[in-house]
Amino acid sequence: MMKKNMEIALTLLLVIALVGVAVVAYVAGRNPPTQSFTWQVAAQISGTGNQDTTEFSMNNPWRVAWSIQKQSDSFFFLAVYIKNGTGYSPIAEADATETNTTQGFVPVSYTGSFVIRVIAMNETEWTLQIQEPVVKPA
Repeated sequence: MMKKNMEIALTLLLVIALVGVAVVAYVAGRNPPTQSFTWQVAAQISGTGNQDTTEFSMNNPWRVAWSIQKQSDSFFFLAVYIKNGTGYSPIAEADATETNTTQGFVPVSYTGSFVIRVIAMNETEWTLQIQEPVVKPA
C-alpha cells in the first residue's frame, strides 16, 4: 500500500511539473512585444523665480522635462501636485541644487488634475515641458 501511495505521489508531482512547464511556455509565447513610443510636448512653460503653473489635466502617465540656465549661486526645485478632494498633494519632485544638474525628467504615473510649483532663486531661468507618450506606429 505504501509503494502504491508513493507511485501516485510521484505521478502527481510529474504531472504538476509538466503542467507548470506548459503554462510557462504558453505565457512566454503570448507576451506581446513591448511597444515603443516617443515623447510629445503637450505644453511648455518658461520663467524666472518662483511660480505655480495653472492647473492642467493629464489622462495618461506623463513626465516633466525641465532645464535651467544655472548660475553660480542658483537654486532650483520643482514639485508636482495632484488635485485631491480638499486641495493638492505632492507626488513628485526634482532638485537641481542637490544634484548639480541643469536638466532632467520627472516621471508621473498618476492621471488627473495637476499643478507644478517651481522655486528658483537668484533669477534662475527655467523651462518646463509637459510631455506625454505617443506610441510609434508598428
